[in-house]
Amino acid sequence: MIAKASLFSTVLGEYVGSRKIKLRRVLATTAAAVALTAAGGAAETVSVGGYDFADNAFVNDLVGSQGAFNVIGHAFPAAITDIDAGTIVFSWLQDVFLDLGFSDRAAVKGAGADLMIFELGGLDPIHPTTNGVVRDDTAAFPAASNNLNAVVVDLSPFGIAPMSMVASFRIETPRNLRNAGASDDNVASRSLIGAFSLGSLAPETGQRVLMILGFGMVGARMRLWPTSAA
Repeated sequence: MIAKASLFSTVLGEYVGSRKIKLRRVLATTAAAVALTAAGGAAETVSVGGYDFADNAFVNDLVGSQGAFNVIGHAFPAAITDIDAGTIVFSWLQDVFLDLGFSDRAAVKGAGADLMIFELGGLDPIHPTTNGVVRDDTAAFPAASNNLNAVVVDLSPFGIAPMSMVASFRIETPRNLRNAGASDDNVASRSLIGAFSLGSLAPETGQRVLMILGFGMVGARMRLWPTSAA
């Protein structure tokens, strides 16, 4: 009887031990998969006009617009939602605007500059709008590239609190009438809009994988070691 009990105990220990080993292997494989997923989804650095951005830090969604726009390089609205500084959007009309945003991310209010708007051609004014506040005194300055200018936007004057996220904003492109009616009238040519700091509006791919696998591990643990009824 004692021998049978000892044999049963040995077999049960080996069974549970083998299940633990399998679970450990699954956990190790899961950790490796999550690490590879995170590495594969990591953003690369893109340099525009001497400034570095993550390649997913540029607006990629046209929420709305008013007025007719011309484009160079890509069709509308791809010319303003891509990551190519050589494609631009401009309009010959007065009081036109673009409502732009990030499809699954948002600009995060950090210390100092938060957005940078690039344009090609002459130095033009810009009228960014967000949180119900319009700013029309932002000056453009030459960026470190041929004929490429930059406009720095700090979200603080728009009433955006530190670490708050802004998913969309309006860019008005009024005609810059240097000499009203003259042939040398200039137009603002918007190229790229990038954010220096981004926040995610949805779980990252790695986070989603980890959540799903986490629930799976809980289920496996319950199946391997069921709780005895009191």
